[in-house]
Amino acid sequence: MEYWPKHLLSYFLTTVLSNIIFVIYLKTTNYSGGEIGMAPFITVLNAIITFSISIVLLICLRIFSIKVSVFISLTIFSLVSTLVLFLYFKINPFEGYLSDVDLMALLSVIVASLLTCLFYLIKKNIN
Repeated sequence: MEYWPKHLLSYFLTTVLSNIIFVIYLKTTNYSGGEIGMAPFITVLNAIITFSISIVLLICLRIFSIKVSVFISLTIFSLVSTLVLFLYFKINPFEGYLSDVDLMALLSVIVASLLTCLFYLIKKNIN
């Protein structure tokens, strides 16, 4: 598979998995819709912002003739996503009423990235 489609697909897959994991978690909590109603929207906004920043970073790396693997690319994606959640959305899993939801927003990105890496590892070993 070509360089760009592989990275774009990995970002898209991580984004979708992250949102699915987060929404499944929200359904298991006892919070009312008014308390966590906008939380899935924040994860979608985070995905859009992170996707954009990660693509720009990949383009910058390619300008300097640096090719990165999918695993490095997903690590960058996860770090950017975590930073966006901390700095832009002010998510802090260590304080506040909804700290468990905030923690799961962070963990869902990390777990989704690991699952995507596992998918690529399995695919690579099959081929």
